[in-house]
Amino acid sequence: MAYIQQMRDIDGITVGTKTPGFTAAGIFLFFGASMAGLAATTLLWRGTVLDRLWDLNPTAYKQLAPLGGTVGILFLLLGAALTTAAIDPDGHRRF
Repeated sequence: MAYIQQMRDIDGITVGTKTPGFTAAGIFLFFGASMAGLAATTLLWRGTVLDRLWDLNPTAYKQLAPLGGTVGILFLLLGAALTTAAIDPDGHRRF
């Protein structure tokens, strides 16, 4: 904490302020997390209405479908990692 206080106002930038770049990165990370979660859902629970989304990329589905359970769990872990990255250390969203 003392180090952060020492770093305040270096080059005119106050530590802890939210810049548009961080906001954009947070939005991008949350979008990636939602897409990973969607892919995981469609691979782990087949036969739902969401399966029609694979019509947008049938080649990817042909390659991922045989590995459904394993890849689905990996997509869930990826979504969790992206969500964690999109959250400030203070526990707040980046945007």
